[in-house]
Order: sequence, then structure tokens, then C-alpha cells
Amino acid sequence: MRTAGTQGPGCGHALMLACLLAGSAPAVAEEAEPREIEYVELSQVWVVAKQFVPKYPRKARAAGIPGDVTVTMTIGRDGRVVDVTILDATPLEVFDSATLRCLKTWRFEPAPGAAPAAVRTTFNVPFRP
Repeated sequence: MRTAGTQGPGCGHALMLACLLAGSAPAVAEEAEPREIEYVELSQVWVVAKQFVPKYPRKARAAGIPGDVTVTMTIGRDGRVVDVTILDATPLEVFDSATLRCLKTWRFEPAPGAAPAAVRTTFNVPFRP
């Protein structure tokens, strides 16, 4: 598994996610270890404010290599991506770096009527030539 921590922003897929809240009264809520409390639709908590498509690696595109990267990503209470972990990648290590760099730039805004909450989501990033 490859992981990228970041102060950068959050994600934008309407997928199932585990809604996470900070532990018992930490000094800074974002630094506390979140705990799972319930499953909710991502779009109920966050909407995409800024989302980019990962850059296709030049050699992989030239060779016509497709791939998929499955990631888990935590969006902090401020709508920024706190961390990204690669759970699986096919082919191995071809699209990992591009995926990590890109996801760290995603940003979110609270959904209408929703209170900001730290959330974790898992999804697939496809690469097709």
C-alpha cells in the first residue's frame, strides 16, 4: 500500500463512505484519530469544489496500457484531503504516483444543509488510453 498525507484538498465522487468524527475532545480535531460511526452517501456531506483528472503517464499512454487504482481517501473537516492510501493497482506502480499527486489537489465544500465532518471513502480511479 502506498500512502500520501497532505494538507491539500478533498474528493468528489458520490460513493458510500464511512463518516468519521474526532475522538474525545482533542486539542485539534483534525489531528485526532477519527472513528467510524455510520455509512452515508458522500454527496450528503460533501460536494466537489475542485477536482482534476490524474495525468496519464506518458509511457503507459504510448504503450496503450490501461489500468485501475483503488484508493481510500480521508477528507478532513475543512474539505481538504488529509490522506490517500492505494489499496490496489493494476498494473502495479504504473499509475500510483499520478493518482496520489492528483487526489491531493481535490477540494470539497459542505453539501447544502450538511455540517462539515471528516469522512473516509474508497473508490476506483480508472486509466484508459
